[in-house]
Amino acid sequence: AYGALQASATYDGLSRRDENERPFLLSRSFFVGSQRWGALWTGDNTATWEQLRLAARMILSLGASGLPFSGADVGGFFGEPTAELLVRWYQLASFQPFFRGHAHIDSARREPWLLSDETSSLVIEAIRERQRLLPLWSTLFWGAASDPAERGLPIARPLWLRFEADKAHSHSKSELLREEAAWMLGDDILVRPITHPSQRSLRVYLPIFAKVAEPLGAETNSPTLWYDVNSGKRLQGGGWHDTAAPLHITPRWQRGGSIVPRREIVRRSALIARWGPLTLHIAPDASGAAYGRVFLDDGVSFNYSRGGGVLVSLRFECAKNRCILSSTPRPLPGVDSFALSAPVFTTTVLVRGARVIEPAISAVYRSEDPTTWTQELVSLEVQPSSHGVLLQRLRASCVQPWTLELPSIALG
Repeated sequence: AYGALQASATYDGLSRRDENERPFLLSRSFFVGSQRWGALWTGDNTATWEQLRLAARMILSLGASGLPFSGADVGGFFGEPTAELLVRWYQLASFQPFFRGHAHIDSARREPWLLSDETSSLVIEAIRERQRLLPLWSTLFWGAASDPAERGLPIARPLWLRFEADKAHSHSKSELLREEAAWMLGDDILVRPITHPSQRSLRVYLPIFAKVAEPLGAETNSPTLWYDVNSGKRLQGGGWHDTAAPLHITPRWQRGGSIVPRREIVRRSALIARWGPLTLHIAPDASGAAYGRVFLDDGVSFNYSRGGGVLVSLRFECAKNRCILSSTPRPLPGVDSFALSAPVFTTTVLVRGARVIEPAISAVYRSEDPTTWTQELVSLEVQPSSHGVLLQRLRASCVQPWTLELPSIALG
């Protein structure tokens, strides 16, 4: 209990020093309750492929034990990682809750700007993808700490936690239970990093039945669809799938029925990017529906607990060549109001698996008062791609409710 008590006392001291700045603590000594005070790391590991594989297993085990904010030293603390190992480690760790490069003082320096041009570009891309997904990470961390429905759940989740076995195939349950190299980032993204040298392809099991609440009323027993984040290919859950995994690729899939918030513009730091425009990646399920949410605040203070934050619910429905996306901001639980200290807008939407019917003007309905909706026609830039349909030139406030009608696209 010594580690947990030290963390508790440190958190209390930092909170008294600055009452409105959220403390950050990191410890490798922890006990039951340590998750209330800060992050954990797994200790002095070594620069080997076996330690890379162990990092995935340990973070999943810690999360399932009630300690969701954890990670391992990227590249290994002791030893010298090869360029390939370092790249694969950054790719894996960028999808774990705590993400940090760290090494022994006698190890050769390995900051990204000191690496070869090829290795440096691959490492930097892994870091950039981490920043692009910070809106999702912030939402997951808020949920694990404050959402009554998700409090205490892991952020990096083993597959068996959120998926059921296919009763028609007896092997599917064991596949879920034995999987220790893949995990879900929240309920939305399945990640299966490469953890062996010279590996350039992968065979992965995609689960079939999600144990995720569907607020849109979609049937929960519908087979899960998956969308390859790298290729855009749509796949059916419940079986094994082969995928290419060259050195610049981290294999991952977005679950059908989810909406993932992102910030595509990468800035010099997360604090500079915190008010940047949002991009929504929509992955419709078999019924054409998807749901998501995003938590927004200043990322530094406790103002979110006093109305300085907002939880935005996102809904998408598509039927008979008519798709509708809606955004509804709400106060956080236990808070009566919401506001942001700077404006945030949704500017881009990707609808996975969709196709363009014809260029068209879409209708946006905005209102500060939901009882007095006003209509405004906006011309969106509609671009087909291998991933679906990309909608740009939107400017919809995250603190006002709005609905976007999309008559120019259809699913399938």
